[in-house]
Amino acid sequence: MTTLAELLIEKSVRRALVVDDAYDPLPRAADLTLDANEWTNFFDDLQEPDVEIIRNLTPEYDALPTAELPSSDSFVASIWQNRDQIRPELVGPVFARYDADMATDLAYVNALVDELQTLGLAVETAGRNFEQQAADADLIVIDLFLGSVQDSDAIAESKTKLRRVVDLRRSEPPLVVLMSRSGRLEEKREEFRDSAGLLASAFRIVRKADLQRDGKLARILRRLAFHRTDSTRLAAFMDAWQQGVSSATMRAVGLMRTLDLPDYAQIQQLLLSEEGEPTGSYMVDIFDRILQYEIESEAAIIDAAITLNEITSAEYPPPYLVGSPDLQQLVYRSLFQNTERLRLAGPGGGVAFGDVLRPLPPPGEPPLPSPIADVGPNNVLAVLTPACDLQRGGAKRVLLLIGELRQLGARDWSYADDPVRTPVIELEDTRYWIKWDLKHVDTIGQDALAQARADGGGLALIGRLREAHALELQQKMLSAMGRVGLPAPMPATFPMQVRLVYPGADRTPVSLTIPALENDGVCFVGRPGLAKMRLVLSEDACEAISASIADLDPATVHPNAGDALRYLKDNPGELLDALANGVPLPAPDATTYKLIPSPSGALIGQNPRNIGLILRNGKENGPIDSGLIAKAGIVMQTTDIRREGGGSDAA
Repeated sequence: MTTLAELLIEKSVRRALVVDDAYDPLPRAADLTLDANEWTNFFDDLQEPDVEIIRNLTPEYDALPTAELPSSDSFVASIWQNRDQIRPELVGPVFARYDADMATDLAYVNALVDELQTLGLAVETAGRNFEQQAADADLIVIDLFLGSVQDSDAIAESKTKLRRVVDLRRSEPPLVVLMSRSGRLEEKREEFRDSAGLLASAFRIVRKADLQRDGKLARILRRLAFHRTDSTRLAAFMDAWQQGVSSATMRAVGLMRTLDLPDYAQIQQLLLSEEGEPTGSYMVDIFDRILQYEIESEAAIIDAAITLNEITSAEYPPPYLVGSPDLQQLVYRSLFQNTERLRLAGPGGGVAFGDVLRPLPPPGEPPLPSPIADVGPNNVLAVLTPACDLQRGGAKRVLLLIGELRQLGARDWSYADDPVRTPVIELEDTRYWIKWDLKHVDTIGQDALAQARADGGGLALIGRLREAHALELQQKMLSAMGRVGLPAPMPATFPMQVRLVYPGADRTPVSLTIPALENDGVCFVGRPGLAKMRLVLSEDACEAISASIADLDPATVHPNAGDALRYLKDNPGELLDALANGVPLPAPDATTYKLIPSPSGALIGQNPRNIGLILRNGKENGPIDSGLIAKAGIVMQTTDIRREGGGSDAA
């Protein structure tokens, strides 16, 4: 197995920079804002000889009011640098807290520097002015709060300066480890990562106290280094995209400016008046395509995208922030136009190809009949009449495909051709999927549709499908042949509660308390659907589970489970690899435990080894089947979570 030192060399991680305000030679006034009472006592206790000493040290003593002196960086620096000339009982209390904090931090970061050096890294240290040293660092370990007072300004300084470093090397950013003594580290990690412009795969957090735990830093560095090549590929693509889109936009705007008012008038007179299409709507469509063409012409984007082909799923890190990748929102945006775009048709305007309508309860007592028969509020209607016929009035009746709204859950995310579906639609902060019924097709006259679209008419426009997906629905409706191939929607993610238990002497599950599991897990659903759902946990949760298994006494578990538990205690890598790769989940309606296979393919005799059990939405307090006890090295119990606000659950 490659050692960590060898891996760091292989991945070109050679220079490290440790950034902490403990390395600043001088405190700032802001570092002592918590010591206002000590400053008050300092000035109150000054005697004439003390005043003369301070007056000689800094002219600010006479230039500023006493109340403003503690806010002056230069005054604080002068007192700090010359504190040996001032009575200890006078100046000591002012800097006592600051000295203690710096001593604590120095103990942590100096030990960190020593460990990094033992790995063969060239290590530099820096205080708040670290940007120049960070320019060519491969690894930056930085304090969350660059200041003794752990306030928002100290966080902002850390984020802002690191962002400037990253902006200068966006195509090849450094690996970053964020450290702190503060309990707010977990709370601030996502905000810090995004503000600094970092990718999750190249970013980790660690408590300073955990730096002294055996193997903690090494595990963090191994994961960062192992995936550095792919992280750099992704960063280069994001940088190329950001710069390329900017350049493409400038070129597209240049083309747009070649059209002036006379051109718009000619387009309206010669084309749009005949088509019945608003000028604004038409021009947005045209310029959308021009911008897309210009983006496609950016060689840097295409080159960077080609390198993404080398990223495979064989070896990948678990999401560091579980639940953060809300992939459904990407799918929704790729399938639907933004609702703001719909305003270009004007209030009460005609429908367009791909419009999605929803029946509303008609007003009146008794209510007026619905303009479309056999549909209700849970149905939607897709307009699939060709666009040219809609605009020119060539179609006397508008063709509608009827679908049903269903709340989106993990079991509903499928790549199968049947039933025909729109994978996700967002309505009133709730996600649904649409099950289209190819045998439920209706038509409505143009005038009747216009009346139905008016206030109180019974139909509301709730979205517009992008052309590719609307064409796919049209083709599936008209023929089983010649469907338009589309990029597959991304996998979906659904939250889960996770418990870790072990089988007691009577086979009843006994819970283990693991605070890291309070953030829950995530169920990933891809193309195989129910067959290959996976439970993914954060890196911290994986570490906490591993530590809990390591601390579990085999004498407390069921005798038949002892060997399975001892195997995991003797082979911690098996458990961490199984958790990092994602644990195969049972189906949402399964009632029994599913076996967790050994990720290394280990055997018991001639048979594949299983290292644990996982239950989903089952009877958590029920005894574990006697035939499974021998495989209960780790036992996980999971429950699908229903989203707040009427959202979906994973079942």
